[in-house]
Amino acid sequence: FPVRIELSPTAEQLERFVDAEMRVVGRAAGEVNDRRQFISPRVVVENLADIETVREAQAPFTAYLADARIRVTGTEAIPAPRALGAPVAGVLACDAERVDVSLNITGREDRPGQTEFRGRDGRLTFRCFVTGTAPEAAIPGAMVTVCGVCRVTDTTRDNNRTLPATYELHAAAGDVAVTRYAPLWKQSRLVRALGWTATLLGGLGLAAGVWIVALRGQVRRQLATIEQALHDDAVVEERQRIAREFHDSLEQDLAGLALRLDAAAGCMADAEARDVLDRQRELVARLQEETRMFVWDLRDPRFAEAGFCETLAAQLESKAAATATPIHLHVGGDPPPLPLPVRHHVLRIVGEAVSNAVRHAAATSITVRVSADGREITIEDDGCGFDLAACRAKRGHFGIRGMEERGRRVGAAVEIESAAAGGTRVIIRLADEPARAAAENPKTLA
Repeated sequence: FPVRIELSPTAEQLERFVDAEMRVVGRAAGEVNDRRQFISPRVVVENLADIETVREAQAPFTAYLADARIRVTGTEAIPAPRALGAPVAGVLACDAERVDVSLNITGREDRPGQTEFRGRDGRLTFRCFVTGTAPEAAIPGAMVTVCGVCRVTDTTRDNNRTLPATYELHAAAGDVAVTRYAPLWKQSRLVRALGWTATLLGGLGLAAGVWIVALRGQVRRQLATIEQALHDDAVVEERQRIAREFHDSLEQDLAGLALRLDAAAGCMADAEARDVLDRQRELVARLQEETRMFVWDLRDPRFAEAGFCETLAAQLESKAAATATPIHLHVGGDPPPLPLPVRHHVLRIVGEAVSNAVRHAAATSITVRVSADGREITIEDDGCGFDLAACRAKRGHFGIRGMEERGRRVGAAVEIESAAAGGTRVIIRLADEPARAAAENPKTLA
């Protein structure tokens, strides 16, 4: 049995006690259980001189069981189970005996071939190991009776008494019976249900909040769309009104002025005066063409919505309907979109070049080509051509000058190639960043 030394010997002093046979003189001590039995004896030594070595320690030796045979020498009936009962006193005698207890289950764990559940009987705690699968109703909150072999695994002290604190029960599945089922709404389940309900309500509240925010955003977008649609309708209506005013007033006045000039030129005998009237008639014709283009820009809503090539095709189609000269359009690919100011001036330049080919060149075919990157537009005709230097020197001719000025406003270069009886080619080369060039020139839609 153990020897407790009240002093604090060194490791070297204790080393000689290991595996040695000693004679000890000291004070006997121990514990007494509830049966008044002396248990856990020990000797308390207060001086190392009270320990005498009878035989020195031998070489280390460890014995172990290598083989064994078990013989059944007799059998007896299985003892009847013993009830632990409510009183704590006296239960220690049930260690390693067959007992019958009632437990309130506090936990359960299923393993392959075995079920473990924990329970309490008053102040005592039990761990039950059931071979096989315990009844499904044996869950936390249920009351069961278990008949099995009991083993004390932990004890507590009450003054000089040692009392059991924790038991292990080993039983078969048939030795477990449910005497009271677990309540459906016990505290833990109620707390979990309330937690789930709170979580669900919180989730619904969050979803409702998100839905409300999304709905408000959708309403704002729809209102913005409606406002934009109303604004667009108002803009289109105003453009239509201005176009009607120009058509009913300015265009009619210009047509009347053209008729008067034609009549005056026919009655004029002086050649110089007739030449002046002819130049004025060309100026009026140019004003009429500009007015028609302006009215076309106002009336056609595709100018603001469609792409450059689509708008160009519509413009050329409108011009082809007013002349017998065929006009062809070739687009090299899918050009990128152009800013509205750049598109406006390029369309005007193309329109001027096509109108000059129809009015002055007596062309039989006019071709407009757009490069794949949209940076080069070419207008060619097979007409009579003209002397570019002489045309620039003439007074009262603003077509070429107007095309060049429009090109400079958007950072584009306008090149004109023409020779007598050789046709005319007008090349529009846009800058790499037409949007920036247009932004640097104010009044780009003038």
